Amino acid sequence: MHGISGEVIAHRSSLIAGALVLTASFAVAAVSSSMPSWAAVGAIELSDDGVSFGSAYAGTLLDSIGPMIPGDTGRETFFLRNTGDAPAFLRVTLREVTSDDTDFLHALTISASTPTRAGTPVVLGAVDPCWVLVKGQTIGVGETVAVTAVLSLGNLDGMAGQGATARALLRVSLDDISAGIPPPTDCGGAGVDVPILSPPRSAAAPGAAAAVPQAGSESGAQQEADGEASADLPVLNLPGGIVIDPNTWHLHEEYLVLILLTSLALGSGWFMIVARRRREHEDQSETDVMA
Repeated sequence: MHGISGEVIAHRSSLIAGALVLTASFAVAAVSSSMPSWAAVGAIELSDDGVSFGSAYAGTLLDSIGPMIPGDTGRETFFLRNTGDAPAFLRVTLREVTSDDTDFLHALTISASTPTRAGTPVVLGAVDPCWVLVKGQTIGVGETVAVTAVLSLGNLDGMAGQGATARALLRVSLDDISAGIPPPTDCGGAGVDVPILSPPRSAAAPGAAAAVPQAGSESGAQQEADGEASADLPVLNLPGGIVIDPNTWHLHEEYLVLILLTSLALGSGWFMIVARRRREHEDQSETDVMA
C-alpha cells in the first residue's frame, strides 16, 4: 500500500510539473506573439546622388548649410535602396542630438520626407532619446527612395544661441511589415546612420549659430577663405524676435561706383565747356579793346 501510494504520488507530481512547464511555455509564446518586434530586417544601401550606392553614407548630410541666423532654412536629399530579399517598412529616426546651447537646440526644427510621405517638423530640443521622422512606407525589393531633410532655425531672443553648434544623425532601417508601424518614440534597433549635423572646425561668426562643415570639405574650405577675405558685421537681436543683419543687405555698390564715375565724367565735361567759353569770352573782350 505504501509503495503503491508512493508511485501514485510520484506520477501525479510529474504530471503537475509537466503541466506547469507546458503552461509556462504557452504563456511565453503568448506574450512573445502579443509584443510587436520592429527589428530591422532589410539590407540598405545609401547614396548622395542616387547613382553611386554604398553600405555607408560618406560625409555629413547638411554640411553645406554653414552658420545660420534666425529664419534660415536648409535642405538636402539622400537616397536609399532596399537590397534585401523582401519588401519592408521604411523608418527614419532622429537620434543622438546634442548641442552646447539649450536655447539654440530648442530653436532648431528638422523634418524628413519622401515623395509620398510628407514629414512633420520636430524640435531638436524635444528629442529624447529619439524621434521617428518617417515610418510605414513600403519599400520594395530593389526600390530606390529619395529622403529630403529640412533644417530650420527659429527666433532667438537677444544674444541667445550665438556661436552655438549642434550634432545629430538619422538612422535609416527597414522593418518587418508584419510588425506594423512603430510609435514615434520607438528607437528601433540596427540600421545605417546618416550624420546630418557635425561639430564645427571653429566658432561661428557673431550673430550666427549652427554647425559648419567638417574640416577638409570643399564647402568648408571655401567658407574659411571667404571668412579670411571679409569679416561679417555684428548682428543685432532685438526683443520681440526682430533681427537686424547688415550682412544680408544688398546696397548695390556697383551702381554707386557707376554713378560716381558718371558724375566725375559729367563734371569734367562741364568744367571744360565752361573754361572754353570763358576763354572765348576773354579773347573777344581783348579784341574789342584793341579795336
